[in-house]
Amino acid sequence: MTEYEWRERTEDGPRFFWAGRFARQWKIETRLKHEDVWTTLQPPYDPAVLRALRDVLWARYQRRKLPFEVVREIDAQLPPDNRLTTDEQGGGLTRRRPPRHP
Repeated sequence: MTEYEWRERTEDGPRFFWAGRFARQWKIETRLKHEDVWTTLQPPYDPAVLRALRDVLWARYQRRKLPFEVVREIDAQLPPDNRLTTDEQGGGLTRRRPPRHP
């Protein structure tokens, strides 16, 4: 099992997240700092949580500690309006950018 952790600041205090991947299945858990019990999130996961997990995975991919296919798995679960586009020739993902206006 591969595990990833990150935290976010909320109005209730720091919120910790844990994500584990085993056999291409994701399990995501969360808790507030003052709580003792982890809460398991059920799919479909909140897009904000998936986006935060994707940012963690992307950072690991850039350090060559993670295959690109793992990042692509999470990207496929994001809603189409939040999804990043794949750049097959460049071997990475690029953000959709709005057209520039002169």
